Amino acid sequence: MIKGCTEARLFTPPLRKLTPATTLGFAAIEYANNVLHKELYPWQEWCLKHILEIVGSLKSEWKFRFRTILILVSRQNGKTVLSEVLASFFLNVLGIESLFGTSLSLDKAEEVWEAVINDQEGIPELSRSINRVSRTNGNKRLILTGNRQYKVGAPTRRAGRGDSNDLVMLDELREHRDFETWSAAAASTNAKPNGVIICFSNAGDPDSIVLRQIRSSALGIKEDFGGDDEVDDTSIGLFEWSAPDGAATDDLKALAQANPALGYGRLTERALLSNRKTFPENKFRSECMCQQVETILPNPFPDGAWENALDMASEIAPESPIYYGIDLSQDRRWAAVAACGMRADGNYHIELIARRPGTEWVIDWFRERAPRGPMSVAF
Repeated sequence: MIKGCTEARLFTPPLRKLTPATTLGFAAIEYANNVLHKELYPWQEWCLKHILEIVGSLKSEWKFRFRTILILVSRQNGKTVLSEVLASFFLNVLGIESLFGTSLSLDKAEEVWEAVINDQEGIPELSRSINRVSRTNGNKRLILTGNRQYKVGAPTRRAGRGDSNDLVMLDELREHRDFETWSAAAASTNAKPNGVIICFSNAGDPDSIVLRQIRSSALGIKEDFGGDDEVDDTSIGLFEWSAPDGAATDDLKALAQANPALGYGRLTERALLSNRKTFPENKFRSECMCQQVETILPNPFPDGAWENALDMASEIAPESPIYYGIDLSQDRRWAAVAACGMRADGNYHIELIARRPGTEWVIDWFRERAPRGPMSVAF
């Protein structure tokens, strides 16, 4: 059986060798194992070591290297357990004052919150620090001694607003279609010198503008996704378990890169390949291969249909007028030019004749060909 990849395919490299002196990840793993009694997957341990990297020295002054952390991994690989460990570690070991969590739905945020409460109540050395648990709608919070608090809220423009949070955990970042929730929650860490925002998600689609801006900033790609401000990419950490672009949906090595828990727990090759048969391809690539897709809608052409329709002997008759078409990808990162004309047998021939990154090149492409005669162009 193939095993999932422990190391992320894309990640922000550490500034120095990761040891117990340069990252709190080792302490978090020890806490998970010995206090919470949770056995972590190899990828979760690798992740903790990298995302909790510090600058400075634990013996004097230090701070977290990253203020914003983006963790991308396919569904059902253990993001929830990782969230539980992080929340409990920050509250009980680091002793932070305020933690805020939100997700696509309040129920998902409460799932992690309730798991942390269960650990806090069920482990004697942790239960002694419980002050109060409030389950009142709109005011759900775990309050520990010293007024340390873990709150959850719905993903709205009021998320975390009015609070000053040391840690914000945002799940399903792919579903953020505007910057309302992000702006409110992220700004709540501004007054905390060591504030951290940890985002969890699988891959997004063209409307996942918050996820895409943060990911692009971490990769050093300059793009405009409609946000009000540029993200400071020097403080962003990206950790992405995903299949390489162009990988086939039945490539087990590619699936292992996107599913690091594969073969370690309940996630199996059989389950993934079964999903491949029943999911639309774009949905499978997004959820099981952690690949960004142009749309989450089903592909209009069944697998292989487009390739099977190719006619390598087809051509436009010399006397036929030619019509050109221009198309842009939804994110405006690619432009394409196609040509259409009549064949000698009376059928139409359509051919993609140019496709390149960006859009500026299209004007020059037509300008070079304009002296040859009139050109009929459709957009």
